[in-house]
Amino acid sequence: MPDKKNDVSRHWGTIIYPESEPDFLGELEDLHLVGFLSPLHDRDLLEDGSLKKPHFHFMCSFGGKKTRKQMLDLFTSFGGVGAECVFSPRSYARYLCHLDESDSSKALYSTSDVRCFGGADYSQFLSEKKDIRGYVREMMAWVRENRVTCFCDLMDFAAEENENWFQSLLDSTSQIMIAYIKSLAWKHDCINYNKKVGSLNHESGLDSR
Repeated sequence: MPDKKNDVSRHWGTIIYPESEPDFLGELEDLHLVGFLSPLHDRDLLEDGSLKKPHFHFMCSFGGKKTRKQMLDLFTSFGGVGAECVFSPRSYARYLCHLDESDSSKALYSTSDVRCFGGADYSQFLSEKKDIRGYVREMMAWVRENRVTCFCDLMDFAAEENENWFQSLLDSTSQIMIAYIKSLAWKHDCINYNKKVGSLNHESGLDSR
């Protein structure tokens, strides 16, 4: 069964192999998307030490949520391979140059070679200072989108998928996220309870006012 949690998002990424789509840049510019294109990754290594096929990473963002099918159709139109749901735009944008990678197989690339589209500003992702408010906003959005009701689910996801979130939770944001998740669950329970009471009153002919 497909994972529905990863099928809808405002932020998406893909990989482009220039050898199979040499004119992708012009096609990409014509779409007027808001996003970033990485430098050409031509120094990354496979496990056996040989070079990976040269490729670009591209990330784009939208004002509203897009489905995986919509993004696959869009990315395919300019040679993108696959559609990756991006939970942390900051982390993904920094990954375009491998700024935070400790894996020696992933080469470090120059941030000056990142191409910006649609007025996107790459410089906002270059500071290594923790953006606690930004991380909290990202986690709140993820919690809402995935209907998370247990703090452990957020911790498990952050530990595996988002080092920035995980570090912020360890340092200072755990209590606010615990309170947010509890409050959100309480709100949903209240809404469901009121709907149930309203339905029962309607069926019995009672005025709930």
